[in-house]
Amino acid sequence: MTIKEKEEILKEAKDRFDISSEMDKDNRKRCLSDLQFFNGDQWEKKAEENRKLEERPIITINKIPSFVDIVTGEARINKQNIKVVGVDENSDPYTANTIEGLIRNIEWRSFAQMIYDMSLESAASCARAFFRVLLKYTNDEDFQQEIVLARIPNQFSVYWDTMAVEQIDFSTINWAFILEELLISDYEKKYPGKSISGDEFKKNIEFWNTDVTKTDKVIIAEYFRKKEVSKEVIYYTKSGKSSKNEKDAMKDDNGNAIKREVKKYRIEWFKISGNDILSGPVIWAGDYIPIVPVWGKEINEGAKRILRSITTNAKDANRLYNYFRTIMAEIAMMSPKNPYIGTAKQFAGHEHLWNQSAVGLRNILIYNSDPQAPGAPKRDQPLAFPSALRNELDVATQDLKDTTGIYNAGRGDVSNEKSGVAIRERKEQGQVANFAYSDNLMRAITYLGKILVNLIPKVYREPGRIVRILGYDESEKKMPINVNYGDDAKLSELMTKYNLDPKKAKGINGILNGLNIGKYDVTINTGPSYNTQREEAADRILEFAKSLPDELRINVMDLVAESLDFPGKDKLIERLKKLVDPRILEKDEDDEQEMEEIQEPAIDPLIAIKIQQEEAKLKQENFEVDKKKIEVEKMSLEKLLVKKQLTST
Repeated sequence: MTIKEKEEILKEAKDRFDISSEMDKDNRKRCLSDLQFFNGDQWEKKAEENRKLEERPIITINKIPSFVDIVTGEARINKQNIKVVGVDENSDPYTANTIEGLIRNIEWRSFAQMIYDMSLESAASCARAFFRVLLKYTNDEDFQQEIVLARIPNQFSVYWDTMAVEQIDFSTINWAFILEELLISDYEKKYPGKSISGDEFKKNIEFWNTDVTKTDKVIIAEYFRKKEVSKEVIYYTKSGKSSKNEKDAMKDDNGNAIKREVKKYRIEWFKISGNDILSGPVIWAGDYIPIVPVWGKEINEGAKRILRSITTNAKDANRLYNYFRTIMAEIAMMSPKNPYIGTAKQFAGHEHLWNQSAVGLRNILIYNSDPQAPGAPKRDQPLAFPSALRNELDVATQDLKDTTGIYNAGRGDVSNEKSGVAIRERKEQGQVANFAYSDNLMRAITYLGKILVNLIPKVYREPGRIVRILGYDESEKKMPINVNYGDDAKLSELMTKYNLDPKKAKGINGILNGLNIGKYDVTINTGPSYNTQREEAADRILEFAKSLPDELRINVMDLVAESLDFPGKDKLIERLKKLVDPRILEKDEDDEQEMEEIQEPAIDPLIAIKIQQEEAKLKQENFEVDKKKIEVEKMSLEKLLVKKQLTST
């Protein structure tokens, strides 16, 4: 790369970073304030400083995390699973199932559920979170790669194309940055020969517009950009498909070929400092920038995008609660320190003892007798808790519920609702009010699914590669991919070796699990985890079995055993099936066979049209034959009629 090319890339990166930094600064400031408040920094700085100077108490009762935990806890119960579906005639349901199982394995190996949970908690507490997709080599012996997911722990380290049309899932952004801080000593070890001292360090600070003033930190960034690499023209054909050959094109009313221009892009990756390109460009295998955002609630004020979290509107209510709780604590602390009331003569010469009477325990307090004030000095009456303080505390508590949308029923507290229906409705009210957070996580996982479906054929591309897939029930299986089996004998051999289902593993065009054949998309299934569903199913089947007569109960016990998880389950199921009425088992097999017969293969549209034409032609021919038969029969009847008339005369 020439010096000029480096300068152009760094200038482009600088301009883009400045745009993102400027357009997102209000959201960034608000989200940082939310996060600090969520973590317990809840007093206004000036009020806190004044109280410290006066040595007065500063109490923080942080109620926000409990509200966030309710939202995230409900989402953890209902897991979100990526479902892969085919979208064209070349897609294969069996291959879709393989891709889906491969995605589950990627998630499992990457601890994806932890990534999702922590991202949701961050989005609910400060309105933003990010995670990413990475590639790594499977081992140090070959060049096979695998896909992994990873957290981006610092939710303020990501800057992106804020001018993009759609920023919900980053599918349309053209560039993004992930910033990282390094100690100067670590930077120089990692990038030898890349100086960062003196003026170079100053350039680095100015480049990133950062407020970092420590001289032991340097900022570097991963820079992704979408770059146009070519243009091509595609033509619309009579078959409804596209072609690159103009001869195949359909014509419009003016006789011109129906066409459109398609731009081709690639994703490039760089590692840059403020004044140098440390590595890159590296071509990313996929078509999407591999950063997945998880947002809080969003609203647009004109063209201005505003993000908020559960914390945003609850801050003032929690501040008031802290303030009134602090005053009440202050009054309680003052009760044993109420001042003594007496004359100057009574305290004369012993002031130091009386001034320290509230500190520690003193058995003796000396005073001077004063005829004008008989007896010893007396304590003033203790301060009483004003009822208004308690009322304000209750109001602040209610404000917290109102601003978060989560009430007593949703928190598991005793509430005014008495009936089960009323309690459930109030709880559902809180769930609906904060469903946006779970819904945004679902959108993020959907975008992740799109990234993975696009990336998997490009990474797992080796013919005959064996991958590990996971079923919906988390069962493991080794699966061959991109296998050109050639004939049925080879396919049968593969089925036997890898225990594949011959009714489903049929392949397309002689290739089994061809990941680059056909187009696929993703949907999301949301619900309790498989283990939870299995336990619920087992309970219901057991309850149902108990209601059956003894002679019928044995016919469902194999289903009960299938829903449980314990050592030796398969052997028990096998034995129980031997006790089931054979007629029931035969009926199950007949139902499966009937379902297979119902599922007819998809027919090519051109072939379907040809079949319709032939059927119409056949109907016309049959019509002509029938017409001739009718004419012949009519002539015969006429002859018989004439003959009968002659005979009668």
